[in-house]
Amino acid sequence: MSDADSREQLATTHYFPGVVSPQAVYGTVIVAAIVAASSTDDSAWDICLTTIGSVVVLWAAHVYAEAVASHGRQGTKTTGVREALRLGVRQSSGILFSAAIPVVLLLLGALGTAAFGAVIILLKTLAH
Repeated sequence: MSDADSREQLATTHYFPGVVSPQAVYGTVIVAAIVAASSTDDSAWDICLTTIGSVVVLWAAHVYAEAVASHGRQGTKTTGVREALRLGVRQSSGILFSAAIPVVLLLLGALGTAAFGAVIILLKTLAH
């Protein structure tokens, strides 16, 4: 069994495939970097929108890269465009999953919930 096969088997044995994956770790690092790099003058809305936009662009790039890499003929197996895109979405889903909790906290902070405003300050402090 190849390394890729064992990773695929491991990913499908989890209850939430994609949540525990290298892509999820990568997404977590990206979200933390975006929050850390945001200016203290930025509003919670600005940070939230920047985070969402950046994560979606990163995710789309990963889907595209995975689809291009897996499309075509590999040995005796031929992978069509739809299957390659499906594989790309599945392989890259961890990036989106990893951003969900921070984005919810940022949204709640942007809506003016005092406790979650404190969470944003805490997240920024920990990230610096």
